[in-house]
Amino acid sequence: MDPRIKITTIGDSGVGKTSILKRYCERNVASNHINTTPTIGVDYGSFREESKAGRLIYVDLFDLSGKDKYQNVRKEFYEGTDIFLLVFDLDDEKSFQSLNKWLKEISPFVNLRTNVCLVGNKSDIESSRCVSAEDLEKFVQENPLSQQYKVTCMYGTSVEDMFEDIFCRWWKSSV
Repeated sequence: MDPRIKITTIGDSGVGKTSILKRYCERNVASNHINTTPTIGVDYGSFREESKAGRLIYVDLFDLSGKDKYQNVRKEFYEGTDIFLLVFDLDDEKSFQSLNKWLKEISPFVNLRTNVCLVGNKSDIESSRCVSAEDLEKFVQENPLSQQYKVTCMYGTSVEDMFEDIFCRWWKSSV
């Protein structure tokens, strides 16, 4: 039986969690077809993925709403998560400031086998970046994060590479 991995996205509403997942799952989606409608509660998807190394894994994706009113709903889906994608918008200081709130919310569900990956979205818009490299580095050093990534779903930059890296790291740590 092929292994199964549970990935859960968390972060403020509007940071691009759904768009990142759609960009990866639907591959090469035109930028104007990326969903910008906020998730209501939870969205779920499952698929079988073959890594570049030829390994098969089943992937369960839980895309959780970032709206405060869904906090109790979100907590129902945290249990058993292998990888949390903690997503924020590089152009939105408020979403960066909320990261500690998200880490606190998932902390009861994180154990030694759980990976928490920081994902800075909208890396293509350098001119309007609100989160400085120094603040980002300080946050990474102060928190128990497995990895950090910068992506943009508008053009798909680094999205596929991020998921391939996540799957490879997960595979190595679970063997």
